[in-house]
Amino acid sequence: MKFTRIGLVLVALCVWALALGGPQVRAESEAPSWREAAVRMSRLQTLLEYFYMETGEYPPNLKVLERFFNHGIPAEAPKVAVPVDPATSKPFLYEVSQDGLHYRLAPPDPTVYGAQTLTLETLDWGWMAALARQRRAEQMGMECRLKIEVLATQCEMYAKDHEGRFPARIEDLVPKYLPRVPVCPATGQSHLLVPTSTGYFISCPNPNNHGLKRFGYASDKGMVVEALEARPRPGRPAGPPSPAPASPAPSPSPGLP
Repeated sequence: MKFTRIGLVLVALCVWALALGGPQVRAESEAPSWREAAVRMSRLQTLLEYFYMETGEYPPNLKVLERFFNHGIPAEAPKVAVPVDPATSKPFLYEVSQDGLHYRLAPPDPTVYGAQTLTLETLDWGWMAALARQRRAEQMGMECRLKIEVLATQCEMYAKDHEGRFPARIEDLVPKYLPRVPVCPATGQSHLLVPTSTGYFISCPNPNNHGLKRFGYASDKGMVVEALEARPRPGRPAGPPSPAPASPAPSPSPGLP
């Protein structure tokens, strides 16, 4: 897994903040055994906050968090272990909000530590949360573009097998050329394939979700990316729109990423 420089800095800041302020743990008892649980929950929080700053949202569950840190590492490298509750050896209770922006950690049974409540909640990143959301938007845009290019590649392969005829709809590519119909990560909706006089145009179902007016692939032009027109400021005329960049035809790909 590739760690970015800013990601490593953010982890260091997170660990530093935890070391200075300690975990945001609320306990109704000072039972000595709860301190190890608090330390492990702090370690788990560090992993969760790093995940957030890299992806713009918190993981849906702790298994996803573990896969995130251990995917693609060499066999001889030590794996990142997700901390578990020291008293029960069970995973901590992890609840995440529907929008993926807030979470709550707790031991499986806080009464083991002589407490009714023992919880740890989301750190407040302030303005840095906007940086995480921007990174998330960029990742979804890159993923959507990759899926569009894969679709274009499979359309070309379809045409080779059908005397130059392109598919009339995306479903014609399943299951021989694609295992399933791809969807835009920002909307969860299927990409669109529209036959044209020169071949086809594959489009994101809702380019506005990526801050774009047009976002797709034309068989005769390549990748088409057109930004939304900026609203002119009062007293200033609007300038001409920027030309849409184009890219050559994608290289063959075996299927969806």
